[in-house]
This record gives sequence, structure tokens and C-alpha cells, in this order.
Amino acid sequence: MILNAGLIEVVYNDAYPMSGEPLRLLDVAGIRVRKLEVKK
Repeated sequence: MILNAGLIEVVYNDAYPMSGEPLRLLDVAGIRVRKLEVKK
């Protein structure tokens, strides 16, 4: 759904079990994935 939504970046703030093929597909599609660093 992320690939079809036209997103350019996915930002998450909690551990998310995504690696391997899903990350490769996002990379090929040019979608940036990064963890939000929250300072407390």
C-alpha cells in the first residue's frame, strides 16, 4: 500500500520489524525510510 500511495518517505518512531525484501522494494521505488529520533 505504501508503494501505491505515492509516498516519498516513511518515518517511524518505534521499532518495526521490516527488513530484507520489503526494504529493498521501498529503496527501488525511491521511498526513504527513517526512524524518528525523539529527544527526551
